[in-house]
Formats: sequence, C-alpha cells, structure tokens
Amino acid sequence: MMPMKMTPMTLWHREQGAHMSAFAGYEMPMQYTSIRDEHRAVRSAVGMFDLSHMGEVRITGPSAKIWVHELVTNDVLQLTPGSVCYTTMCTQTGGIIDDLLVYCESDESMYLVINASRTAEDIAWMQQNADDTIRVADLSDETALIAVQGPSAAAVIGKMGCSPSQQPTPFHFVDMELQGIPVRLSRTGYTGEDGFEMYVPGSRALPVWEACASLLAEDDGRLCGLGARDILRLEAGLRLYGSDMDMTNSPYDTGLGWTVKLGKEAFIGRDALAQIHASDSHSSFVGLRFSGRTIPRHGNAVFHDNVRIGTITSGGFSFSLGYPIATARVDHEHAKLPTYDIAIRDTVETAERVPLPFYRRAQTQSKEESRGK
Repeated sequence: MMPMKMTPMTLWHREQGAHMSAFAGYEMPMQYTSIRDEHRAVRSAVGMFDLSHMGEVRITGPSAKIWVHELVTNDVLQLTPGSVCYTTMCTQTGGIIDDLLVYCESDESMYLVINASRTAEDIAWMQQNADDTIRVADLSDETALIAVQGPSAAAVIGKMGCSPSQQPTPFHFVDMELQGIPVRLSRTGYTGEDGFEMYVPGSRALPVWEACASLLAEDDGRLCGLGARDILRLEAGLRLYGSDMDMTNSPYDTGLGWTVKLGKEAFIGRDALAQIHASDSHSSFVGLRFSGRTIPRHGNAVFHDNVRIGTITSGGFSFSLGYPIATARVDHEHAKLPTYDIAIRDTVETAERVPLPFYRRAQTQSKEESRGK
C-alpha cells in the first residue's frame, strides 16, 4: 500500500488537533471542531480550507488555447488573460473524464485545475491527445491551494495585503504577492459563497496559511475541513466527481449540459454529445428534500410505483435549511414527478422534488459564478 501524501500544512493540521483522514491519496483534515460549526462559519462569516490535494496542470505551446478549447466542452476561446471558466472534459463517447477549471494566462499558456482523484487519469488523457507542439506540465506536487470562503472572505484577503481594488471579480484571477510570497488569487470556490482560492508554491505555503489563519478570529471565522466543504457544495448544487458523475455519464446526465457548447466546430466527444442531446435519451438530475431525519446517501435507490427509476448521487443533512437533502439521477421520463420513494437502509422515505441549488446566497449569481473547485 502506498503511503498517504502530505500537503505542506499536514503537520500543522495534526498539531491543531484536526481529525485527519485519507482522501484521494492524501492525509487531509476532515474537521477541526464540528462539521456543523465549520459549515455555519462559512455561511455567516468565513472559513479556510486546505485544498492542496487538487491537481494543477499548465498547458503551453503556440496553440495552447486552441488545443484546450478542443479538449473540453465549454468555450475556452472567449477567455481573456486573467479569466476562468468551468467545464467538463469528455471521452469520444461523451463520458465525463473530469470537471475542471480553465485559467487563461495567454494564448500560449493555459492553467487547468483538476480533481485530486482524477489527476493521473486526466494528465494521461491530455498527453495522449497532445501533439509535438503542446507541453503538458504537472504542477500538482509543487502547488498548494488554500481557499478562503464566506461573506467575510474579502475582508480577510484585504488584511492579507490585497486591497478591495486589487481583488479580482468572480471567475477572474490576479498574480500578486501576499505576505511577500507569490500567490495566484482566484475569485472562485466550491461552497456557494463569495470567496477566493490561493495557489501558492508548496515550499512557501505554510507562512501564507499561518498568516491567514491568524486573521480568521477577527471576523468570526474558522478553520474548516472537507466534511463541511462537502455539505456546503451539496447545498449549492455543485457536483462531485465520483459521486454525481463519472465516465459512464455525459454532462447532460448530470445537469451540466450548459457547459457543452455544441456550436464549437470541433472538440473531443462533440458528435456523441450532439447525438445524446438530440435524442433526449439522457437521464435527468434532480434535487430532493426529505421531511424526516433519515440521511440519504450516495447509491440509495430511487423508486416510483415500486419500479426503480434512479439513484441518489449525493446526500446529507443541510445545516442551512434544517432538513436532509439529496441529488439524484433519474430516468428522463420521470424527471417531473413531484415526489419519489427512496430506499434508505431498511426503510422507504418519500422525498419532494425541489429546484437546484438548494441554497443560494443573497447576491444573484450566474451558473458560472456559483461554481468552482
């Protein structure tokens, strides 16, 4: 068995008494105090996460931007230097290899942020599809990622040395120095709140983390683990690779059809995705609200009239709303039912279909502004 990897902050997390667990090959903090308290801090004030398990890849070459445009489903050509988009990357048959963020550095340099559990597979796929003019550089092991999320995130980043006028707008980034250390500051996140993600050289990440951690208490903030992050992203209707999607699903099966720009002349999987879209043969992705206290989980069966019509993809208790919630993939013809029956352990619970996202912060957001890694 391979030993678990450590982030630059792993020893610090242990010293602070964080509950550590294996995740995507890394030893990661699941929680510091309680998932509920950490969740509430992000919704009401600010929380900070170590996300250094995520993968980072730089694509360079004379046609790097065009190449990435043809690699993924979304429109990358509309990006300008300093802007970001969310997209999926698919196989020739339309299955999702990963969902990711694309950062435009220039026409010759693109920066991709990919899921920790998919890093090796993603990079192998990119290399397989690259020609001699394209260089695929894996920066994952040398890059740390720190997320600051919540209504007070901008205030904390301001105290770190980035004034409001310097802070990027949603789905944009700036390269700058914070605490004398080079940082890529991106206004993205995975919680449904305003927030930032900081990409820092791994060898210099700990001082940035410690400086930011020392400021949290001034804004009623908390250190947060991946447990709180998971329920935050579920409330915001954000997808998780391996739970809500995998290579057997197309973006249309996962409610991500909006990331597929069929008007593009060519990209990997375009013909298959066009056929899926035209045939309307895909599954539907729905939100569910539960009235009891039983918690739905990934893999629970969804029924209608005693016939299985789908599967729960993600589930948990919403601290923001006060009841259990879940997302499910159901047969297209059953997408508009008002209720569904869910088999949870030895019981059957009735769930009401509700719109996604379950939670939306007060400021109006576009789909792109509410999604990040």
